[in-house]
Amino acid sequence: MICSISGNPAQEPVLSTKSGHVFEKRLVEEYIAQHGTDPISGDSLSPEDLVAIQVSASEKPLVVRESASTSIPSLLSLFQREWDALALETFELRKQLNQYKKELSLALYKQDAAVRVAASAIKQRDEYKRALEELTTKLGKGEAIEIDTPAEQSNGSQPLFEEYASQLLEAHSQLYQRHRSQKYKSPIDESSHIKFTFEEDFKIWDGQKKKTTLVQAEFNSERTKLLLAYSENVIVIYDLFQNRLINRHALPKRTKFSYLQWLNEHKYVYASTDGTVHIVEDESETKFQLEKKSITSILAHPLLPYLIIAQADRLYIFDGDNKLYESTPFESNISEMALHQDGLFLGLCFEDNVVQIFNIAKSSVELNVSIDSLGSVEKIDKLLFAPNGYSLVIHCFTDSGSKVGIYDLRKDVFQAVLDSPSSAVLAIDRASSYLFNDQTLFRYYKKNKKWSSEVAQIPDLAQDVIVNLEIKSLEDHYEVLAVLKDGTLKRYSLQADV
Repeated sequence: MICSISGNPAQEPVLSTKSGHVFEKRLVEEYIAQHGTDPISGDSLSPEDLVAIQVSASEKPLVVRESASTSIPSLLSLFQREWDALALETFELRKQLNQYKKELSLALYKQDAAVRVAASAIKQRDEYKRALEELTTKLGKGEAIEIDTPAEQSNGSQPLFEEYASQLLEAHSQLYQRHRSQKYKSPIDESSHIKFTFEEDFKIWDGQKKKTTLVQAEFNSERTKLLLAYSENVIVIYDLFQNRLINRHALPKRTKFSYLQWLNEHKYVYASTDGTVHIVEDESETKFQLEKKSITSILAHPLLPYLIIAQADRLYIFDGDNKLYESTPFESNISEMALHQDGLFLGLCFEDNVVQIFNIAKSSVELNVSIDSLGSVEKIDKLLFAPNGYSLVIHCFTDSGSKVGIYDLRKDVFQAVLDSPSSAVLAIDRASSYLFNDQTLFRYYKKNKKWSSEVAQIPDLAQDVIVNLEIKSLEDHYEVLAVLKDGTLKRYSLQADV
């Protein structure tokens, strides 16, 4: 077992219950004495949170017996202590280096944005100077002057300032490069048959009443925590690693829940039906008010601290409670919204079943998605970008039943249109090889470049009981987590059937 601090085999290994990492006992105890936190996660940590790991004698690394005499063993002991101190110092310096890299990246962001704003301001200043000179010349000659009347804005909306647009474009570039460098591969060979194996299930919140149902469940980006909203206006945070409830938040009696979403590992946002947006971090809460209408969707930018909010026929972008952008009204109300993983494009669906790809930085429509291949569409109720960034998944109801369409963004055509369950719950693995729609599984065969029709179903689950699904890629199989309306979490393995 390798110590996460020194990178060497641990002589006396212990497990941190906060991060799940293995450490050499003496090193982590010294780190706790200095910092009081977990070396990896940064969470508060005490020696009581360390669990000793029992290993057999054959698994223990060979060590030199210490001696109190002045001898080679005592010198080795001295060198060991010096090495431990050096390992701790190196580990701390690596953490500081990573933090400084992040701060430098953000500072360069802001500097670049400031330079662009300054250049734009100088350009405008020069244009105004020329216009003023022309006006002065015309006045001197007694010529007629035409006065331009500015067009009225229908809702007093403001464009996205160039500073924020520049930040979005820079973030898009970073995320695009990051995703290009990450090549995810399915742990199951394409030629293998697959099977589900039930692992366990348990009730997430013991205080859930019989008539109370789960209305929304969101996994955080690291897939270690669950954010859940219940019909009796209670929000719960559940730690999947420790298998315990870590927070419960009851909404005021007059407040009716509308939507919730993670912002980061420690912060989340929820909206009420009166258009109030609440941002919660630990015990603190800030809020701001939009129009008194229900909010359709809230999305968090993957790199910048921006909230993207859809309400009725408008889009908003906020940084905390500071409004950066408000769109002019669209022709129809927004019914669904999805954010591309590169952070620049939104998938928007409207109540009239129009689907568009919207560029946030330009505040303009990049693509109108033709849905003719889906048939006679009655309602579109879900959009989801595939993790590989090449496809947009659309779930809808048609005159011939429920369909799920996989739209190729590069070729501007539907790659597949599949018969599907009526539920709008969708989930895709990071390799974009497996697509879940409710309890039904579809599979992509890279060799043929085709999606199959239904290849398997999660066992012992009825239709339309799943609130959310998550699929995690492990070394030789997938772990599938299904959160049900009755507040149960079911854990399955998806693996090759050999």
